[in-house]
Formats: sequence, C-alpha cells, structure tokens
Amino acid sequence: MSKIKTGFWQDHELEGLQSYQYLLPERKARFISNAVAVTLTLALPRVYILLQRSMPGLLNLARRGMRSEPFTGLLQAMKVFLCKVRATFHRKKSNANSEESPLELVTATRPERDQESRILTGTLATIQNATTTEDAVSRLARRHLAMPRISVGNPATDSQGLRQVLNNITAEPKASGYILIFMCLLFAVYLGIQVIAVSSSFIIGGSASTFQGGVCAYYVTGRWTNNWEIIGFSGHHGHQSSLTETALAYADACYGSHQSTASCPTSLTRRIPYNTSTGSICPFPNKKMCKFGSSAVFTMDSDFVNANILGINSKRPFEFRRRTTCSPVIDDQTVVLSRNFSGTVIELTYRYDGKRNSTNANLYAFRERKPLYYNAILDSLSGRDSSIIDVYYENAYDVQVVQEPLSLKAQFDTRSDSLLSSDLVRPLTATTLFLVGTGNIRYYAKSDDPIFPAQRKAHTSWPFESRWAHAGIARTALGCVDEKLVRDSEKKQEWYLLNGQLHDASAQSWNITPPAIVDTNKTPYSDTDFTALQLLCLALRTSDTASAVKFARNNWLDAASRVVHSPEGLMSLPLDPNQWQLEAQKLFNVTLARMQTEIIGMTRAVEKGPNTYLENYFHNRSINPCGMIKMNAEGWQNVSVVGFAGMIGLALGLWIVTMEVGGTIVLVWLYKSVVKRTLGLLLVGMQGAYRIAVRSFRWVYQRVRQLGSRHHRNP
Repeated sequence: MSKIKTGFWQDHELEGLQSYQYLLPERKARFISNAVAVTLTLALPRVYILLQRSMPGLLNLARRGMRSEPFTGLLQAMKVFLCKVRATFHRKKSNANSEESPLELVTATRPERDQESRILTGTLATIQNATTTEDAVSRLARRHLAMPRISVGNPATDSQGLRQVLNNITAEPKASGYILIFMCLLFAVYLGIQVIAVSSSFIIGGSASTFQGGVCAYYVTGRWTNNWEIIGFSGHHGHQSSLTETALAYADACYGSHQSTASCPTSLTRRIPYNTSTGSICPFPNKKMCKFGSSAVFTMDSDFVNANILGINSKRPFEFRRRTTCSPVIDDQTVVLSRNFSGTVIELTYRYDGKRNSTNANLYAFRERKPLYYNAILDSLSGRDSSIIDVYYENAYDVQVVQEPLSLKAQFDTRSDSLLSSDLVRPLTATTLFLVGTGNIRYYAKSDDPIFPAQRKAHTSWPFESRWAHAGIARTALGCVDEKLVRDSEKKQEWYLLNGQLHDASAQSWNITPPAIVDTNKTPYSDTDFTALQLLCLALRTSDTASAVKFARNNWLDAASRVVHSPEGLMSLPLDPNQWQLEAQKLFNVTLARMQTEIIGMTRAVEKGPNTYLENYFHNRSINPCGMIKMNAEGWQNVSVVGFAGMIGLALGLWIVTMEVGGTIVLVWLYKSVVKRTLGLLLVGMQGAYRIAVRSFRWVYQRVRQLGSRHHRNP
C-alpha cells in the first residue's frame, strides 16, 4: 500500500501552472504562517520611510497636475456645491439674505493670492515628522484640512471641526484637494500594508499530497482454464464488491441529500459537478423506443472536467466527460434477444409476449429463468464487461439489469449478435436496461411514475384510508445510455472511451466503430503523459450504470429502501413525483463516485500472493503512477514554497533598502549608483547604435544610387 509523500513536492494546478509545495503537520504549517504574518507586520511600515524621502518629488508632481484644466474644472464644480452646503450650514434667522447667491459668498470670502497656500504651509514637514502612514493622515486632517482662520480681535469666532473643514474647502479648493489627495494616498498605503500582512495566510494551501512508494495497481481477473473456470475469482469478486459498496457509500455521503464532509475526506475534490436536464433527444438509435418521446428523457452531463479534479497530478490538460441519458422504454417490442454460446445452446427469452392476447398483452414473458441465472454467473466469471445482473428483492422489487457488451473480442466468446435489441444499442456507448417487476406492495399515495406506478386502488382493513398498488404483474423498463469521453485540450483531440480503448470522437457514422487510435503499445504521448492518460482511462473504466450496481450486496434501489413492514404487509412510503429520475440520478452519482474511489483504490492495492491470478492493468510504460495521484492528507497542510520565500524576501528587502548608511538610504544609493548610471550607459549605447545604423543606411543608399546612374549611362 502506498504512503503519503511528505516534504517537498510539485503540484500541477488546473491552469497548467507549476506550484512547489512543502507538506508539513498542520501545527507546524500554522506556526510558519503566523511567523510570516508577524514579520510582514513589522517590516511593511518601513515603506513609509521611502514615502517620506520621495515626498518632495511627489508634491511637485501633484502641483503640476492640479494646474491642468480638467482638475481645475472639477474643483470649480465642487466649489459651487460646497458653497451651497456652507450657506445652508451657516443659515441664521437674523440674516435672511445669507443664501441668495453662493457665487457672491465665494467672492466675498475668497482670500488674497498670498493667502491661498495658508493650509499648505508646513505640509511637507508634517508628513516627514509623522511616524506611520496613519499618523500622517491624522496630522494632515487636524493641522491642515481643519486649520482655523485667525480673526483679529475675535480669535474664537471659528472652531475646528466639520464647519472649519467646509470653510477651508470652499475658500481654498485647490489646496484642500491637494491635502485630500495625499490623505487618500497615505490611507491606501496603510490599507495595502494590512492586506499584505493578512494575505500571508494564503501561503498555506490545502492538505493535498502525492503518494510515494508501496504498490500502485489496478487488478483484474487473471488466468483462465479450458473448462471455463477461473482461478482466484473469489478474491476478485470480493475486491469488486468492496469497491462497489465503497462507491455506494461515498455517493450517499458526498452526493446525496444528507451530505457529510467527514465521510469523504480522502478524495481530492468532494464531488464532481454536473448538470441535469429534461426534454433531450431520445438516446437510442430508434427514437420510437422512448415510451413518452423527448418529454421523458432525462440527461445528466458533467461536461468536460479537468482530470486534476480526480487527483491526477498531470501537467498535460487531460479532461473527461461523463454523460448518461435515461428514458422509459416502450412496452410493445422485444428488447432482449436470444444468445448462442459455443458448446451448448442457452435460449434467453426476455421479451414482451408476441401473442398479445387479452390475458398477457403487453406483459413481459420471462422464460427459462434458470439458464438466465446461470448465464449471469457465467458472464460475471468471464471478467468481461458484458453482464446480466440478477438483483432480487423478496416480496418487493424484482429487478433484472441487462448491459450491452462493451467488447466483442473475448477469447472464448463466439456470440454473433448483441444481447439487447439493435434499436437500443448505439456504437461507442454502453446501454443498460433495467427490467423492474413490482411485488405485492401497497402505497400510501398514488403514483403515476412510468417505472414505479401505483395507480390501482388496493384493499385496506383501515376504513377511510386509501391504499394503492401496482396494476397487474407487468414489468416496466428503463434504459440508460452511458457516454465516456476523454479530451486533450492542448492538442484539441477528443475520444470516446470504450473497454479501455480510445476511439476517434470525430467519426460521424453510427454504423461502424472507428478503429482505436490509442493502444497500450502505440501512443502519441511521452511515458509521463501516457501514465496520466492511463490513470484517467482506468478511473473511467467502471464508471457506467451497470457497474454502479454490479457486485452490490446492499440495497441500491431508492424505491426499495422506502418499503417497510406493517400489519397489512409490505407498505411503501410515498415515492418521489419523478421516482425514475431520482433512481437514474442516484446511479449517476455512483458512477462519479466510482471514478473517485477507483483512483484511491489504485493506491491502496496490496501485493498479490503467489497463488492469486490477477493482472495489473498498468502498462510497463507507466512511470510511477502513484506519484501522479493526489489525495487529501488529513492533519497535514501545504506551505507554498514560492509564497513563503517571496514574503520573507519582501520583509528582509524592506529592512535592507530602508536602512540609512552615512545619511543616505540604501535604496537611494542603489538608484544613484547603479540604476541611474546603467540607464545612462544604455542610452549612450542606443544613441551610438542609432548613429551606426543611420550611416549604414546612407552608405547603402548611395551605393544603389551610383549603380543606377552607371546603368543609365551605359545601357
């Protein structure tokens, strides 16, 4: 069994970028994050030292900008607006004419030219004397923006506060705007410092990790004998049963209505997203096989999803798509045909009775149940993907699951036709048919569901209560078509996945199956990319409707889980209005969960014993498949190496460049000694290269002109 790889590892993110991480215990990772946050909190305020030194240049730049016409016009409009506010603020009952003309008020209170910079006096000193950015903002507001106007003989006429701020903005809009701009800039710097300090927590990633060492395998049934017996099947059956039960439990916990995060901690992503829709086109080749047409066609589609969501740590952007379309099947045609096997003939007849008389018209005639059950065992033992699964619920639901074979090339298979009718089988897909028979069950509510109907009134011993039952002994049929697609978004290639082979998805014909373009020996990819592609194909191998219930020991049918015992017999709680869609969606959830559990199951494989005949599907070209699989490591956290080094480097860099040596800041010395001199040399070099280019062009031009003149003289 593989173990989690702790320490340094490389992660390929969904965007195709490479991220370097170091996996540590959760307590150590949190300690590192807090230490980085404290370091940044202490170092980032030194940015204010750089602002203080560069403030004279910024002030000159601001003065030039405030002389521009757009800024002047904006200030004039703001001046008119504030005059109205000030007039309202100073309104007094004794002065009825105080609010007649705001422009006259402005003219009357306009200071002289030499007084326009009154509130700007000492601005640079205020900023340079402040200790931090927030201290500078506070000093600018108190000492300059709210500076009181001194009145001779009456110094207390105006007081500091909002009134004085409005007076100063109205009287000196340019100077006030200048102060406000710098206050906003300094406050933005303060907020930026806090945001950067808090963002240090983002260097802690998730708890994902790759695997290292151990056994990473995908076992399938191994050796056959000449008597159609398989050695070591019991272990294979137990392994498959365990995977099926795990997928059922995972789907119920992570996709069901009662979701529990604690029940699915190992998967990298808790659930694979998908959409549902009704009213799609009938999925069968014969569109008439859908009993209610497009109105009763239910589609579940994940669209294309990056393989990284399954935990496949691949740099190449492989994607997959799972789509299942289900619909009730008509009840007036044969849906299951007879099959011939070498050595003996087994007639399987599971069809609607062709006599169509008054007693059994439109009913399933199920003959030769014993050979059918024998064939179910035979097909299960064969290890092929084709199956007839006999699932029986005593006195409740009798469900037969028939799947169209995915492979027609099995060594001992001499079948000449498909098990299902050709009207239901579509190439490059897998068709599963559920034949549902309802036992003696009574329902508390009437149901018009096409697969689980309860439309006949049943006898009840309780007066004034209604009971409903299934009409007759007729079976209902639900057909589902599974599609598995794989895409390389970088090469713009798309394939259908069928029995471990990838087929060109661009083929338009439904009559023939295109040849496989990706084989175990021939592939257009490198060994590393081939390993990732094989991991994805193996995860999808059992992601189909029939595999969702194959080897299931527990009750997977939701309708059966609602059956309870009562004095009247078997009673069913009310079914969902669209119970058949609920069943289809539950099975689709299991197919997605099977993909996730298959990935984890590959890493939990154990070394097979000497007498166990199981084959590992990993090709010899596969390079460290376990090292490509990610899972959640509970109790561990990733530290981003780039983020950690970047933030520590930022803190140290700020301390170094803001140090003052010999009365000069290190950053200023670097700029004057290195940057400015280097730029000067580059400019001189560019000018020299420009002169050489001009001289060369002139020489070539003169030579061409001379040759033209000679040719004209001597034609």
